[in-house]
Amino acid sequence: VYENQYGKNTADWSYLGRLEFGSLAPYQLPDQTEELLILKVQQKKLPWFSKEKREVPFGLLVRTPTHQVIAFRGTVVSMEWIQNSFFLQKPLPGEEAIKVHGGFLDTFQSVWEHSKHPLVNRLDSSLPLIITGHSLGGAVAQLTALKLKAHQPTLITFGAPRVGNPEFVQHYNKTIKKSYRIVNGFD
Repeated sequence: VYENQYGKNTADWSYLGRLEFGSLAPYQLPDQTEELLILKVQQKKLPWFSKEKREVPFGLLVRTPTHQVIAFRGTVVSMEWIQNSFFLQKPLPGEEAIKVHGGFLDTFQSVWEHSKHPLVNRLDSSLPLIITGHSLGGAVAQLTALKLKAHQPTLITFGAPRVGNPEFVQHYNKTIKKSYRIVNGFD
């Protein structure tokens, strides 16, 4: 998949591509950046599509001397494309009136279940927190920002879909004070 999409020059592959494909996809973090945690998602098992559940890298937490960043990638594996099609809205846990895209919520909950304790334990409350993501990762980033609202995160998404109903939008806008959504005309 990556070879067809990004070419044979593996130096052009993304950092998260390297996490998924190992030494075949070299990477380099910026100077003075420390990798703290790799966030994984457990892929759903569907009888007609996949025979086993597997964990794949979906994001990471890094820290620099001036800030910390949680970054989520977009849709890569086939199971995620199927997950994206689960568009029926589900209530946000604890908020029955607030509804979000079912597939995005399932993906977020899988990441959160596997990463909540190590993620929260590694966050430094003295440093600003930036949460970012592209496409599906942008949707997961929005839900993560709500979970980590005590850290007053700045959210930056790229080509992210709309996550929830109007009640979600109101709740999100009241809760997350610094949020930037970068889109183009076809997003």
